[in-house]
Order: sequence, then C-alpha cells, then structure tokens
Amino acid sequence: MTKHMKKGLLALGFASAAATSAQADTVDYKSLRELFGEPVTLSATGSPMRASEVPGSMIILTGDDIRRTGATSIPEILRNVPGVQVSEWTLGYSDVSVRGYNQAYSSRLLVLINGRQVFQSYWSMTQWRNLPVQIGEIEQIEIVKGPNTALFGFNAVGGVINIITKSPMNEPGAQAVVRYGTQDFLQGSGVASWTDGTFGIRASAGYQKFGEYDTPRTSALSGAADDGEVSTLFVDMSYKLAPNHTVGYEGSYYRSDYVHQWPTYYQTLVKYDGYSGRLYYNADTDLGIISSQVYLNSISDPVYNNLWVAQIQDIFKIGTDHTFRLSAEYRYNTMQVTALGSASNLGDLSQEDAAIGGMWSWAITDQLSWTNAVRVDFWTLDRDGPVSLGNVYAVSEFDEDKTEVSINSGLVYRPTDFDTFRLSYGRGVQTPNLIESGGLDYTRILPGPLAIYVGGNPYLDTQVVENYEIGYERKIAEIGGKAGISVFYQQNKDLIFLQNNPSFQPALGGVAQIWFNAGDSDMAGVELTAEGTIGEQFVWDLGYTYIAIDDDLSNGGTGGVYTAYGAYEESSPEHQVNMHLGYAQDAWEADLFGLAWSTHDSLLTTPVSLTTNLSSLVEISAGFDLGARFAYKFDMFTIALEGQHLLQEEQRVTSASEVERRVMLSLTGNF
Repeated sequence: MTKHMKKGLLALGFASAAATSAQADTVDYKSLRELFGEPVTLSATGSPMRASEVPGSMIILTGDDIRRTGATSIPEILRNVPGVQVSEWTLGYSDVSVRGYNQAYSSRLLVLINGRQVFQSYWSMTQWRNLPVQIGEIEQIEIVKGPNTALFGFNAVGGVINIITKSPMNEPGAQAVVRYGTQDFLQGSGVASWTDGTFGIRASAGYQKFGEYDTPRTSALSGAADDGEVSTLFVDMSYKLAPNHTVGYEGSYYRSDYVHQWPTYYQTLVKYDGYSGRLYYNADTDLGIISSQVYLNSISDPVYNNLWVAQIQDIFKIGTDHTFRLSAEYRYNTMQVTALGSASNLGDLSQEDAAIGGMWSWAITDQLSWTNAVRVDFWTLDRDGPVSLGNVYAVSEFDEDKTEVSINSGLVYRPTDFDTFRLSYGRGVQTPNLIESGGLDYTRILPGPLAIYVGGNPYLDTQVVENYEIGYERKIAEIGGKAGISVFYQQNKDLIFLQNNPSFQPALGGVAQIWFNAGDSDMAGVELTAEGTIGEQFVWDLGYTYIAIDDDLSNGGTGGVYTAYGAYEESSPEHQVNMHLGYAQDAWEADLFGLAWSTHDSLLTTPVSLTTNLSSLVEISAGFDLGARFAYKFDMFTIALEGQHLLQEEQRVTSASEVERRVMLSLTGNF
C-alpha cells in the first residue's frame, strides 16, 4: 500500500468517525482499530485520534486485552499497566493511582464510564467493586497519565481512567459468565444487547460473593468482618432521531457489603447503596458537533450524597487545520453532614462548580500538531444546619469560594510513519471534597471526661499538580510492535491529609483530627515500554517504571511515627516492572502476567491512647507476583482456569492482611 493510499484511508476513516464523534456511544471502535492498526480515542480532544497521536501520555486497553487478563474487577486489569499502582487492601477493596502517590482512599483520579463520573464525589475516591459494568461489556479502557483537568474534566489531577462500553447500536448479542474459586469466590454476570439500526439497548447484571483473606490482621483491623457481596445493574439505550442526531439514556444501580479500607487505615464492614441516571443528546450541526449530557449520581448508604452534573460542548473547525472545542459544565454536589452513625441532624454541606473551557488543536503540518486547552472553575462551598458540640468552626465559616485554572498543552511530532515525539505540560487542580471541607462532623465523648473531634476544614487550599513530560515512541518491524520512553517531572502543592492536630482545640476540650494542607511533594520518573509478537501465536509486552518522590510535608515522621495519614515518599515503590506473555492457537489461549516491585513502606494506624492514633510504616519487601489464564473455546463457550498471586500461598503487598493465592474456574457463553 502506498503512502498516499494510507493517507486516503486514514482520512476516510476519520471522516466517518468524525460524523459520529459527538455520538461516542455509537462509535464502532473495533472497526476503526482494525482499519488503523492501533486503538482510536475520542476522549482527549473530542475528535477521533489514534493512540499514538494523543497530546499526552495514554495507554488504551482493548476488549481482547481485558478479556485475556481473566480479571474479576477493574483494579485487577489496571495492575498490569506500566505506571499504575494498585494497593489491594482486602479482596473486595483496592486503591489505584498513576505514577505513585497511592494511599487508602486514593483521590487523584478522574474515573469515567462513557463520560459519566463514577468516583464517589463526596470523598473523591473510587469504590471499584461497585462500578456497575461487567468485564464482558467493556469496549476499551483508556489510561491517561498526569494532570489532565483541562482536557478531561474535574478531578483529573493524577490521571484518568476512562471506561468505554460496547455500543448497543454496533454489537448486538449476549454473554453469560459463571466463575467459582478459592476464598469461596462466586460470580455470575450477564450482558444482552439488541438493535434495529435506529434504536439500541444493552442491559447487564452482575453478582459477586466472596470470603475475605484468612491471613492474620493487625490489631487496628481486628474488628472487620469477613464476607463480601456485590450486586450491580446497568442499562444503556440509544435512539437515532435523525441521521446526525442521537438521544440516549443510561441507568445503573449497585448494592454492596464488604470490608472497607478507611483513609485512617482502619478496616470495617461497609454497606453501599446507590444509583445513577444519565441523559445525553448529540448532534452534528452547521455550528459543529454538539455533545450534551445531564446525570445524577445518588448514594443513600453509608452517607446521603447527590451529585448533579450538566455538560455541553461544541467541536468545530476553522479551515482544515484548526479544530476548536468550547465547553461548559455545572456541578451541584451535596451531602447530609455525617456524625458517624449519630442520629443528630447537622444539615447539609454543598459545593457548586460552574466551569468553562476551551481547546485549540492545530495541525501545523502533516507531521506536527499542537493542542492547547484551558478550563476555569468557579467553586463555592455552603453549609446549613448546626455544627456538633466539639466543632472547632462556626457554621458561618463554611462559606467559601474559589476560582481555579487548569491548563494542558501537548506537541506531537511524527517525522516518519515509525517515529513519534511528544512534549506535554499539564496543570491540574483538585478542590477539597465534601468530607475534607466539613461533611464529616463528629465529636466522641470519652471517659475522663475527654473529647475527640474529627471533622473537615473550610479553609483548605486547592491542591495543584503540574507535570512536564517528554516522550518518544518507535514502531519496530523486527519485533512486530513498538517501544517507547517517557521522562517526566511533577510538582504537587498543598497536599491534603487528615492529621492529629494539637493546634486546634475542640469546644469540649480534648483532641482534634482535621484535614489540613500538609505541604508539597515533587516527583521525577521514567517509563520504558515495549511490545511485540513472536510468530503468529505469541504476543508480549514489557514495562519498567522508575519514580523518585521527595516529600516536604508536615506529617510528623519523628522516629518513624506519623501524625498525618500520608507519607508518599516512603510508600511509593521506586521500581516497578510489568510483564505479559500471551499465546493463541486455534481454540487455545494462554496468558502469563508478571509484576515486580522494589522495597517500600505502607502506612498502618496504631491507637496509642483513647484520644490519639498514630501512623507508622510497615515494610513491604521487594517481590514478584504472577497471574495466569488458560482458556479453551468450543462452539459458543469458553472455559478458563485463572489465577492471581500464584507463586506464594500468602504474600504481603500492603500493611493490611497478606493476600492469598487465588484460583478460579470460569465458563463464558457468547450468543
């Protein structure tokens, strides 16, 4: 195929995708991937773009990549991605971060399903087991590294996990999965999709039940129960009003009950109950490609929290080389102030955020493109109702407003069909969440009499993350794949932690634990990646990540004892290696996944008195972990033997219980 023919096909394919880029719910990603020989995304700029052309650091996992992991949850998939760290605190609860800075209740990621935020907005963390999506209905997962608030939206300071499901308009059919394994793990799920070309619907349901690891717990975790249970429902409907106009609805529900890791590094059994509804309308008009959506995320247990979001954007061109995106967003996030099980009515705390944004992408030449984006957030905090008796603040102090600016800029240079250079800068902002700002207001009276107060702080500064990165990637015919390197430097300012704070005195005396800006942290690192094929049967990929974090935090640390629940420098492994070897021949598939890490520490809470908890560090020795999947397909069914943590019966990966070897057998039917 000549170079001109390739360019013609590329233009034809992207023109076809552009006609439906506003209708991302109906884009045929699989066909585009087959046409261009690599995954395609619409998420970064709103326009279709090959993964190698994205103006930032992005890895795209396809549906086949995901299926071959044998994973039962999203973190089990993400742990195989270079630069992603997964902390498995319990079998049911994990935290995920990008390029270090992981902790209990990790809050640095924007997590999306089809453009809808799915992290818990009241605490900015993600309950991964509660995500109402089945592994078999995922089209692709996009992992974006570094701050990308201006390009992707609210909270994208550490990175973005964008989960895109299969469109009911493109892939009708059904799938059923049954899985059973050690730890009394039982899973059943089903997905069904139908379309007549104008209307499409996909519905899914999932159920998981499991026993927690039997390995001993520390004293701080001894009160946790053992069994976990998760149920989810999801429906996606799309209707073409006209050839270039689509309206749709998504709804979901989840209910769960499993051992939960708190940011204070305690564990308890927590029940969750929540639902969501999303309406969207997309159109290709003379004014550009317009996308809009309105959605509600609602939680009734363990707290009452509602998040309303309305978004609209317009993508249009001026000439052939300049693409623009204008966007606006309104968010109303409110929760009933919680006193940790008390029946006290302490009113509501709410945040309002109005944001405007703009993006300009300039195709300077056929080889050189430059993308710039800016977002401005106008944020307000408000509280009504009384405060608890021990609160160190008055109600009138919970009345704050902020204006914050996010920036992304990326330069992509492709001198040949084989080489890509990438230079990027990102400035992301993370406003304090509801809990940190005062949504938790708890006073406990102890013998003495003494009091301990735990609550939010209305005067917190916004966390700011700036990232500078340069990358290079080359396609290598000799290995049937590609190799790349990225070098990055990141500055984190005004990081927020919960701390035993002696400078604040509760109204009833005693001790106060409040959230505060603990200081700054810098990080420098490098990532090396390579992937290829061996013959027609084998595929492989390899990744190495090095990060060096330098904290400047007011977190104690004297004698290894911490008064704040945060120590990124000590708790982030400097070295991480990801490995994968896959084999496919006729009806057989086999995959091995390896993960190696260097020695690092993990925080653990220790109660030292009735009013004081101190955090210390538990050493996590350098180690290697192995996962595997062996599968055989017959007719419409696939039977698979899957495993995780296979090399040892027990292994310490966090300060919580040691993880155990897991082995499962699954049967999947595709109809």
